[in-house]
Amino acid sequence: MSRLTIIPSVLKYIAFFFFLLVGFSLKGQSQVDSLVNEGTKYHDEKNYEKAIEKYQEALKINPDSWLAHYEIAFSSYEMKDYENAILNAEKSIKNDKNSAYYSYVILGSAYDIIGKPKKAIRAYEKGIKKFPKKYLLYYNLALTYYNLNDIINAEPNAIKAIEFNPSHPSSHLLLAYMNNQKGERSKTVLSLYYFLMLEANSPRSKEALNLLNSLHKKGVTRRDEKNIDVVVNVNDDKDFGASELMMSLLEASKNLEENKDKSQGELFFENTKSFFTILGELNDKKPKSSFQKRFYVPFFKKLVHDKHTEAFSYYIQMSSEDKEVLTWLELNGNQIEKFGNWYENQNK
Repeated sequence: MSRLTIIPSVLKYIAFFFFLLVGFSLKGQSQVDSLVNEGTKYHDEKNYEKAIEKYQEALKINPDSWLAHYEIAFSSYEMKDYENAILNAEKSIKNDKNSAYYSYVILGSAYDIIGKPKKAIRAYEKGIKKFPKKYLLYYNLALTYYNLNDIINAEPNAIKAIEFNPSHPSSHLLLAYMNNQKGERSKTVLSLYYFLMLEANSPRSKEALNLLNSLHKKGVTRRDEKNIDVVVNVNDDKDFGASELMMSLLEASKNLEENKDKSQGELFFENTKSFFTILGELNDKKPKSSFQKRFYVPFFKKLVHDKHTEAFSYYIQMSSEDKEVLTWLELNGNQIEKFGNWYENQNK
């Protein structure tokens, strides 16, 4: 009988202490979250030292908080304290392997900056193994390989980054630089067009637009009033070999009598539309073997079909500060808005 009466009593005390511990745990986590939130506010104000103080207070309550360690890593990275960023990114990963995606980004980036690209690559690859759909890991990995002049490994990772997030401008720009380095003119142009659509008015945009224009003009020289020389680079690119000649001929056509009174903005639009149209037609006839033929060409073909090429062409020239371009943009805000809505619908 005594045994039957003792067990419920013991269970009652066990239950009491269990709920007491749970209560303390929840309260502690609430305090940690509150301190981390305070820290992130300081971080957003660029007061990184004060932010780290708050995160360290959170660690006194819960030394294993992956989030507090991550935030310290992030603030340390912004302060250029890369050793501390690495230390806390590693602790964040160790304490919560399922929630530390950005910790791998910080870890790899810090290693890259201090001149340890091999460790950066290992960090990104470990992150990709656990988070195989996170575009930023692929982009950073591609960038590290690119800076090592290893285009063979850089290119597929840049493509992966685009596949997982087509709206990330830097991935398209990086791919453009890789293809330009390889002498692949058409592929470079396609990536630059897409990048400029995503980021039309920044210092990078101005450089990208200049490169785009220079590639269109490549090999086209006006000898005199009646003669234009067109030199086309013959390469082994089976996907875009024909487009090299087409691009040069379109550029040369700017000098025709019928085009002499047209503005640069108009000519840019007309040649862009022709380029996309012909590429789309060529793409329908041949297997889509490359990423560019699978991704960029169908996108720009649809852009032409849905009649947004004019808005697109003027919009991506924004950084040129050309008065005619800026005037067109000012007078045609409704077309730009429709084009923006169209683009958003492509990604749904």
